[in-house]
Amino acid sequence: MLGRRGSFHPASYGPAHQVHRRGREVRRAGAVPSRPHRVAHSGHGDILSLIERAESQIDKKKAQEMATKALTGDGFSLEDFRDQLRQVKKMGSMKSLIGMLPSIGPFSGLQKAADNVDEKQINRVEAIINSMTMHERNHHEVINGSRRKRISAASGTTVAGSE
Repeated sequence: MLGRRGSFHPASYGPAHQVHRRGREVRRAGAVPSRPHRVAHSGHGDILSLIERAESQIDKKKAQEMATKALTGDGFSLEDFRDQLRQVKKMGSMKSLIGMLPSIGPFSGLQKAADNVDEKQINRVEAIINSMTMHERNHHEVINGSRRKRISAASGTTVAGSE
C-alpha cells in the first residue's frame, strides 16, 4: 500500500505478508525487485529476467529430449504437452511471464491478451489430460465419445468442455 509520498506502509498488510527492511528500503517478501538497467525504455519487457527464470526452472535434459522429439517428427503427445504446461506453471503466472516480454513487434498485442488469461483454464486442461490413460495421452486419435464421457467425469468437467 502506498502512502502520500509513495512510501510503503507495512502496517496495511496482515501477518501473512512478511515485510523485509534493509536500510531505508522496505519491500514485501516474494516481490520481484525492479531492474531498470535491463529495460531499454518504456514498452520493453525484462527479457533477461525471463531467460534467467526459464533457465532456473526448466529441466535442461527434458527440454533437449522435447526438442529432439519435435525436430525428428516423432510426434508431440498430450503427455508432452502436459509436461510443457507444468514447466511453464513452475515459472510463474502467465500474466507475469507475458509482462516480461517487450510490447513491440510481434509481442505488441500480448500485453492486452495477458489480462484475459485464466489460470484456472490451464489447471482444467491439465486435469483433463491427467484423467486420460497413458495410451490415450500418447494416441489421441483413439478418444471417442464414450472415452470423452469417462475423461470428463474423471476430470470434473462436461463432455463439451473437455473437447
